[in-house]
Amino acid sequence: MEELAKRFSEKGFHTAVFSSGEEAVKAVLELIGRGKTVGIGGSKTVDQLSLYDLLQAQDNRVIWHWKEKDKLKARRESLFSDFYLCSSNAVTRDGKLVNIDGTGNRAAAMMFGPKNLIFLVGKNKIVDDVEAGILRIKDQACGPNARRQNLNVPCAFTNRCADCHTKDRMCNLFLVHEYPSKGIENTYLFFIDEELGL
Repeated sequence: MEELAKRFSEKGFHTAVFSSGEEAVKAVLELIGRGKTVGIGGSKTVDQLSLYDLLQAQDNRVIWHWKEKDKLKARRESLFSDFYLCSSNAVTRDGKLVNIDGTGNRAAAMMFGPKNLIFLVGKNKIVDDVEAGILRIKDQACGPNARRQNLNVPCAFTNRCADCHTKDRMCNLFLVHEYPSKGIENTYLFFIDEELGL
């Protein structure tokens, strides 16, 4: 992980490696501080780390469509946050972030909008290359995510991608970060030596 963090750091990401989720959470809370607007993308990692509640307790305004009735409004508002929290579906050993999105709000925030972007990445997301990253997402992450959202897609039942053409399809957008976006002031990539997220 240290070597991987160095590779991303050389590309302009602000990187750090943490031995536990607890250590990473402490760093995130210190980095964000108090009184900020924080957007959150659809992320089981962020959910597992209880950052929504912890950030609110620290007097931040936290916008997360998982917690709001008007999901579309929350998705849009989160794009203009001081900080945006998410994970990456996969991280390649040669220094790329690989993500698939259905609605586009998470991918949009990874490219432009928030002032600061924080990726929280568990060790289970590390793969050899982009092709392995896409395979990991389709065959490991999409099925559980589909079941969590009660989506009527084949992978929810088989855990394997069928390249479906349903209205509930999640694999609509593919995004690969080679370098941080110029449209975001700071992009942080925090590696966590635990299995987190899907």
